[in-house]
Amino acid sequence: MTPTEPTTRLLNLLSERHDQIRRISERAWNEQHDIYISNSEWYVLARIYQTKPTIAEVTRNVHISRQAIHKLIKNLKAKELVTVTDHPTSRKDKCIELTELGSVATNRTRH
Repeated sequence: MTPTEPTTRLLNLLSERHDQIRRISERAWNEQHDIYISNSEWYVLARIYQTKPTIAEVTRNVHISRQAIHKLIKNLKAKELVTVTDHPTSRKDKCIELTELGSVATNRTRH
């Protein structure tokens, strides 16, 4: 056994437990609220938590196609979980930010 094997196993165990806790929190949210949030939507919400990235930045940082990201953001906007605004210095970029409801949902699954 190499010295990195226990470290790798520990990281894998932590990652699995984190995923389980997120799923439990997400399931609880979806059972208690009228607004259903899909796994992919939770993933995008987690990526923009406490930041105001551009849609292009979100697309680069996740392993989802550009078209799918745009559809997810459109759905999140319709659910009033995010807002999309013009970038202050680039006419072609749009920024995405959590609304108060989006922050509540994201904070709830982070604890």
